[in-house]
Amino acid sequence: MEEKNSKHSCPYCGSIRVTKKGFAIRKSGRVQLRRCKDCKRRFPEEKLRQKYYVPKDLAEKYIMNVTSLEALRELTATSLPEDHRPSKTTYHRNICELAKGYPRWQDLLKMPELREKWGFIMGLDTTTLRIKAHDYCYLHVVDIPSGDHLAYEIFENEDAASIKHVLKNLRDAGYVPHLVVTDLAPEILSAVQVTFPEAKVQGCLFHLQQWLNKQLPTKKKRVDRQTLQLRRRVKQLIKHVAEANDVETRQRYLKELETTELDEKSSSVVQVFLGNIPYYHTTEELIWLGCKREYRYNNICERSIRAIKDLKRRMYGFKSVRNTSDYINLYWNLKRTRKATSHQKEATKILEYDIPLLLFGKRTNLAELSEETGISVEILKAEAERAGFIVDGSYVFSQEWIHEAREKLKREKPRTLKNAIKIIGDIPWSLFKDLGFELMIYSMDPAKILLKPVHEVTNETEQDLVV
Repeated sequence: MEEKNSKHSCPYCGSIRVTKKGFAIRKSGRVQLRRCKDCKRRFPEEKLRQKYYVPKDLAEKYIMNVTSLEALRELTATSLPEDHRPSKTTYHRNICELAKGYPRWQDLLKMPELREKWGFIMGLDTTTLRIKAHDYCYLHVVDIPSGDHLAYEIFENEDAASIKHVLKNLRDAGYVPHLVVTDLAPEILSAVQVTFPEAKVQGCLFHLQQWLNKQLPTKKKRVDRQTLQLRRRVKQLIKHVAEANDVETRQRYLKELETTELDEKSSSVVQVFLGNIPYYHTTEELIWLGCKREYRYNNICERSIRAIKDLKRRMYGFKSVRNTSDYINLYWNLKRTRKATSHQKEATKILEYDIPLLLFGKRTNLAELSEETGISVEILKAEAERAGFIVDGSYVFSQEWIHEAREKLKREKPRTLKNAIKIIGDIPWSLFKDLGFELMIYSMDPAKILLKPVHEVTNETEQDLVV
């Protein structure tokens, strides 16, 4: 008959389904043998392993909070009997087993609740991870508008083929970005251009600043004052070119850069930058692509990579590629779960109040309201839309305000955007469509942007078709 022991288990597989299975003759005498029903192995009774009681949230505590296995053992084992306290090896083995059970990023791409939040503005970056005395490449991919972590993978080499394999998985899952923000590394550019040939590539302005500081350092004492001034001027002009609002402004700064007398080092830096100008879009171009100004920075990837480096430092280094991959996967699963839980708590808190009446006025800045109430902007937007308010960017407008603004514009009949802003205030340009007007954009200067009623634009189009 099977004899289950709640305190001891098989030393090979940990199963408690062990039975007595005869005796063996040793020099010391007769020894009772045991047999495991799961792994079918036989062993002396003295090898029965102690059955330890390991907390279910062991992996979560280790990855998110605790600094070491010893600290984790002291934290969780104090409430256990002395003979039931596991060793650090037992804790590590259980953490590795728990980490394997979490879904991979490839599986999460199929989840509808995540897919519907995608904004299709991709950010990707790579870094070097030191694992067991060897350097590996860590790739992180995010959807910038939603902040969702799309992919996180470890490679032996930082090459285009490995990155292309990850991007192909994203494309097969239905993620095809309009814009890709990256640091313009050759292997990343090659993989993006092959996998997403129609996507625009935007050079990250943060990486541009880092590259300029590295190529043209301005803090070295050995460099003379004139050279330092020249380098500061060159770096400033390059930043103005990369951040230009329109093509005219860019051409003005480019002309100034070309007429500046450069030394050999500055000249080589300028030549490299000029070769990458197609990857630095003006603000006007980004608006036409449906993007925001802040999409020129890959800050989410930077913060994500920094979090993994902090995890490595807290764990005193990663010891194996397999465990590192499981740890990173567990980390981002827990981050995603905590974020969803936080949003649910905020939503529950919001339902306790009549938000449209208490918080929203005729015209409300959601960023300021979020700071005052502690409620996230996303939750406020959802509640405003549910209550029938018009949401545009970080602003909320009531139907009453829309009606009053429409009547003012009809009465005053402004011909330019600048005059319209004087009448109803500075609002997102896209809101003018809700007010019944179209913007005829020929320049980023509000004084040169024409404002026409929608019916006039429609009539002009019909006349063109007749002609």
